[in-house]
Amino acid sequence: MYQNIAFHKKTNTMHVWDDELGHKTINFQPYGYLPDENGKYVSLNGQKLSKTAGNHKDNRNAYESD
Repeated sequence: MYQNIAFHKKTNTMHVWDDELGHKTINFQPYGYLPDENGKYVSLNGQKLSKTAGNHKDNRNAYESD
């Protein structure tokens, strides 16, 4: 059973604690989805999107990756 999760921004490392698996670390590269007429993803409102690496928190047109 999942216990806790934490993200270390400087190292892009995700820390996950689990009853069965113990402590695991996962390298994570932030990404978001940006509007793109040729994108292969579709938002809930029908907008075509492309997955794009990087942190897009200040981009008003970006869709969240979670």
